[in-house]
Amino acid sequence: MKRLLLIVAVAGAFAAGATAAEKAEPRALLIDGVAAYVNEAVITIAEVMAEVRGSVWADLPAADREQQLHQLYKATLDAMINRRLILDSAKASGASIAPWAVDERVQEVVNRQFGGDRAKLTTALAAQRTTLDEWRKTIEEELIVQSMRYTHVEKHVTVSAQAVRDFYAANPGQFSESKGVGVSVIVIAPVDGSSVADRGGQAVKDLESGKPFAEVAKAYSADGKAAKGGDWGVINPAETFRPELADALSGLSVGAHSPLLLLEDHGYIVRKNSEVAPQTLTLDQAWARIEGRLKMIEAEKKYIEWVNRLRKKAYIKVFELPLTK
Repeated sequence: MKRLLLIVAVAGAFAAGATAAEKAEPRALLIDGVAAYVNEAVITIAEVMAEVRGSVWADLPAADREQQLHQLYKATLDAMINRRLILDSAKASGASIAPWAVDERVQEVVNRQFGGDRAKLTTALAAQRTTLDEWRKTIEEELIVQSMRYTHVEKHVTVSAQAVRDFYAANPGQFSESKGVGVSVIVIAPVDGSSVADRGGQAVKDLESGKPFAEVAKAYSADGKAAKGGDWGVINPAETFRPELADALSGLSVGAHSPLLLLEDHGYIVRKNSEVAPQTLTLDQAWARIEGRLKMIEAEKKYIEWVNRLRKKAYIKVFELPLTK
């Protein structure tokens, strides 16, 4: 087991941009030791913090940073415990992923994040002190978790026609849709060892300092529209983007941009350039959207029920995050 002897100053040096006064008397967290036992596995505090460090908590005001860290730590540890339990369940049932499927997923990540250049992947992994075999094992475990979740959760999710009708009737304000929104997008990918949170946080700071969105997009964006300043033209966000981005756009006024949105392994900043007056969707037009939303809600409910059953049958011991005063 790797043991990392690190002190993370919650209000000090670990947070980018901390003031000298904050660094002088930090309240520190000892990042070393056991976070939890899960059956025969051990989750270390360092492993949890490695996940937490990928978040944007360090960009918060110093007064909020420690509380946010503890919230993120607990949520991250809970997710890691669930993941471990799912992997144990897969092993007990004999479930596995074919090597060719793992190879395809690995190549997909290499193509999307590193332009098909495996040397860049190797460099990025070396910066994170991770071997290719360790990273490939992580990819394999992610696929196993996805497969298990489908088998035990998504496969059993159904939504009745009446439930769709009832939701439409109870939420009329949610089905007013714009047919024309001018949108620009910055897509943040990890580059040369720099995390999505770090690059995205700097892009947001550049925007807030007054730099034009198009200029920041050309400097940071990883999608094919970066050369055009991230301009997607006039689109229907609900038909073009995933729901999280469409929802973020719906809450923006013309000329405003969103904060950094972390979705899976990329970050997104969206800007509303223009908007045509919205029109109300009929029940038929809104049906697929409502059905999809209700399925997501039901799937999350079934997922919680499933992992709770796994937890009841498992040995789990969680340790509080120690403070060093």
